Amino acid sequence: MNIILFGIKRLMNKKRMVIFVYLLPLIFSIFVMNISTSKIKVGFVDDDKTKLTKIIRNKLEDNYDLVCVKSDESKIAIANNSVTTVIAIEKGFTKNIFYGKDIKLKLYTDKKSEYHKIVNQNISILIQNARRIYSISNKNVNIFYKNISKPIYKTQISNSTGKMKQQGTISIMFNFLVMFLLLNSCIFSRSVINDDRRIFAAPISVRSYVLQNLSLLVLVDIIQVLLVFVEITILYGSIIFQYFLPLLLLFLSASIMSVTFAMLLNGVLNKTWQTSFSIIPMCMLGGCFWGIDNMPKEFRFAAQFVPTKWVVDGINNILIYNNYKVLNMDILIILLFAIAFLFTGTITKKDVIK
Repeated sequence: MNIILFGIKRLMNKKRMVIFVYLLPLIFSIFVMNISTSKIKVGFVDDDKTKLTKIIRNKLEDNYDLVCVKSDESKIAIANNSVTTVIAIEKGFTKNIFYGKDIKLKLYTDKKSEYHKIVNQNISILIQNARRIYSISNKNVNIFYKNISKPIYKTQISNSTGKMKQQGTISIMFNFLVMFLLLNSCIFSRSVINDDRRIFAAPISVRSYVLQNLSLLVLVDIIQVLLVFVEITILYGSIIFQYFLPLLLLFLSASIMSVTFAMLLNGVLNKTWQTSFSIIPMCMLGGCFWGIDNMPKEFRFAAQFVPTKWVVDGINNILIYNNYKVLNMDILIILLFAIAFLFTGTITKKDVIK
């Protein structure tokens, strides 16, 4: 406990550094939000040409920069990077919605962009809402179009698609938070653990010294995570509340991993800039800056062996896919990385005084 209190005192003596390190991710998150609010280009093919498909098109235009594409030019538009994804509504789409049959709709994408996942979910929500409103309208087409034009149903559809876009933006914010956790851990660990010889001369074991500092640094990282949670709550309201517990568990494991990795790096490298420079490639390879699907096959294979990849996967499983079974595996792999870093960089260290 004395080591933790001593570490807190050392950090309090560097208030400016602490404030700067805490504020930087918050400022960067606002920057990411402003960039993410720009509309992405999505191609739209309407071979059904009904009143419902026009309504769907108008709803999509609220969230995307919709570009009309001919049905035979969908793949060409993606290949030329004119659009990221093409939504192709085939003939009979509206009738199949009303009759509860399979939807005649195709989604063209090269699958190198994460956007197609969000677009696909947005389309699914619009179709589900249309079928629900049709059922409420006693399966009467005229009543259906009257109901779907009412403000209450318009709001429900807009809220559904808007929520998906917000989840995508929040996911990007958390991806960059992973990088800041690693950088912050390196900075704080060097500030706290830089007096080994003098402290090891005191009646305390290496293991106790390491574990107490580990607990302190994890606490510092969790405070950083909570600050970002508060910022997201202010910007997006209560959307984050339903994901709070799984995200907190994920980032707790990520904090443990980042601290143990920082302690390992600081034991090998002498300068702070060297440790920071080592973290950036790992974040790039792990998908913090862009989707892993954008990378060559060799890099995607290598990403399996960096912990940041599993943190990013965990964020996507919570916010986008709602797949909590896979999330448990992500957390387990992150903790295994943390144990490996801990034993490699700290527990096996010998007491230099002895």
